[in-house]
Amino acid sequence: MALSGSHDVVRTSRGDISNSLFQYLDVTDADCVKRVVAATVPDVIIHAAAMANLSVCEANPEAAFLVNAEGTLNVVQAANEVGARVLFISTLAASNPSIVYGRSKSAAEEHVKHVRMGHEIVQLSMTFGLSPNRASRRPFNKMLESFQTGKPRIYDNAWLFQPTCTEHVIAIVRQLLCRPFEGRRLAVTVDKRCTMYDIANDLLGPTLVKGAALYRDREVVCIEADHLSRLGLPTMTYATMLQRMRIQLLTCAPDGMPNAMPA
Repeated sequence: MALSGSHDVVRTSRGDISNSLFQYLDVTDADCVKRVVAATVPDVIIHAAAMANLSVCEANPEAAFLVNAEGTLNVVQAANEVGARVLFISTLAASNPSIVYGRSKSAAEEHVKHVRMGHEIVQLSMTFGLSPNRASRRPFNKMLESFQTGKPRIYDNAWLFQPTCTEHVIAIVRQLLCRPFEGRRLAVTVDKRCTMYDIANDLLGPTLVKGAALYRDREVVCIEADHLSRLGLPTMTYATMLQRMRIQLLTCAPDGMPNAMPA
């Protein structure tokens, strides 16, 4: 939806497609992928479908590789048949072979390198911001629920990471679509390392936030703050991410809800 103003976009989903804006597509079904791609003949395929929940991937490794790796191979093969480029939404976890999710996304990235007309790989960290799927376990959805209900939630205060903001991803993708694809791996994060607790506390305030060491063993990845600017791509600071998230929370708030967020 964020790209439809400047591009002709064919939206796909393997879920309920009663909404006529979407076409059905299951990346694990090679014939389905080829049929949809052949019918639409896209210039670029933005491949974001994934099994991304770490614990679900660990419990279901075969399913994780089916969706993340084989699903990506199906997209690559279909793209090559029509001469499309592929912009692959991946993860910083692809560099972590100790987890199923990381191994499956690393395998997916290797498949993407075989797109004949060109590819870009956009690696995300834990991502914050509005999503069409409000029922998922995404961290922003937890914060949105706390903001709307006034009920505090527990957030991890052990794992340091550089978060990704959805609006930053959209800005990066818009720029990449207007450029030749150069086969790069681009990490999209803000400039600051923090914990989930830090983000929730800065966004919601201490009354809605409790801390606990939930993610003790997660890998810490450090991204250079200026690597995107050196490529002429948009950057985002932690402060700007918080500002955008505050606006999104207020947009979703019921009428009459007081603004209790910290400034």
